[in-house]
Amino acid sequence: MISGLEWFFLIAFSTTFILLAMLAALWLEGQRLIDARVLSSMGAPLGMRYRVLGRDYLRRPESFMLDERPGVVSEQSVIERSLVSHRPQGLPAVFEYVNYRDHLGVRRFGSPSLVLAARIPSEVPEFRLRPRLPLERLWSRDQRRSQFDGCVPPGWVFHQDASIHSGDPAALDMKRLTGSGLWLQVSGRTLYAALPRSPWPCSQFTPCGIERLVRAALPVLHVLDSPDVANLEGLLHRRAHIPQPG
Repeated sequence: MISGLEWFFLIAFSTTFILLAMLAALWLEGQRLIDARVLSSMGAPLGMRYRVLGRDYLRRPESFMLDERPGVVSEQSVIERSLVSHRPQGLPAVFEYVNYRDHLGVRRFGSPSLVLAARIPSEVPEFRLRPRLPLERLWSRDQRRSQFDGCVPPGWVFHQDASIHSGDPAALDMKRLTGSGLWLQVSGRTLYAALPRSPWPCSQFTPCGIERLVRAALPVLHVLDSPDVANLEGLLHRRAHIPQPG
């Protein structure tokens, strides 16, 4: 039999747990609303809008570099929150790319990815460049070497569709590109740059996360002569003058 004192402690523990869970949910929702206001303030002077759904507005190439990650199902991957330009193509833009286990978009697969999309000149060749995944590094010596391995630093994977005449990859400054540590893809006249995926299943679409991505991508955009460099530098300038509430 459970005594009256044990019932009391059981009810008190359950009530405390529920209250803590509710406070945590309220705090997370408050942080999300604060981030949305800060992001809107960052982008508004530059003609960039905060959107909760960007999948019907932003173009995503096929195949997309992030679809190369193990377990990713491209048809169940969507662009959720985004900060997009007022231009018809929406560029430059920063968006949150999410993979789901189900078609209803309820069960996420891993943590969301943060991606920057920016315009680049048409003469830049199309390519995909990414760091090797941890398991790939263990057996990379046994992999067949490609025709581009001579110009790609060790520990990186470079892919270019040989059936498309899209320029000479040797003309790319691989040292500067790989120095960013980002996943990179050029498709059409757009560069997509993504931060390495976080091991924690949390969103990186925050003012601090966007600042980190843009800072890492700016050297790449300078190398590729992107016309969006000034806009993205302005975004960092705005971020420096809008402190994120604690």
